[in-house]
Amino acid sequence: MNISKRDVLELIGVLSVVASLVFVGIQLYFDRSVAIGSQQNERTVLGQDYFLSQAWKKNPELYLMTLQGAIAAFEENVKELLVGCIAR
Repeated sequence: MNISKRDVLELIGVLSVVASLVFVGIQLYFDRSVAIGSQQNERTVLGQDYFLSQAWKKNPELYLMTLQGAIAAFEENVKELLVGCIAR
């Protein structure tokens, strides 16, 4: 069985094209996944914005008190994180 140099080069070329198409397919799949994740994140943010605006309309004082509590908890978490990093 004789395989010419040209046949080997054509086979390498075909395999290269197939490999590049597989790579493009994988890239499209991941890009689609990222786009769907971004859409879901935007929907969540919009839902939170709506919820917060409704909470503000119903009871501004409770809204502000809740917001202050969230900020205080965040500051405490940051403080613990910094202490943990310094202790290392």
